Amino acid sequence: MLPFKCLKVDDGILALVSIDSTFIKNITDNDISIHVADYGLMVKIKDIEVPIPESLIAYLMQNRTITIYPLTMDNYIEEPLLSVTIKPESLIEAKGIYNFWKNSQNIKHPIN
Repeated sequence: MLPFKCLKVDDGILALVSIDSTFIKNITDNDISIHVADYGLMVKIKDIEVPIPESLIAYLMQNRTITIYPLTMDNYIEEPLLSVTIKPESLIEAKGIYNFWKNSQNIKHPIN
């Protein structure tokens, strides 16, 4: 499931997702992963996939917290469901892999 919107805040990003609090229980570090995508990175938190476009990667490296908020019309005030801080080493590695992949797409190979 994808967020409807991500908001930049002082310590990271807020992801607005259409889920309820029962979905978020029992999330561990093993449920968090980073994947390379053609637009940048994808941070997966269990079944929530938070796209990080290339223009947001540097910001996330400096502000590594992703907070998930429910997106509902039921409540005027919402509480965060989950907040995770991504390890800097993981972001550095993912950015390096993304940059390598992106550069390899730009290399023109001669036809023999």
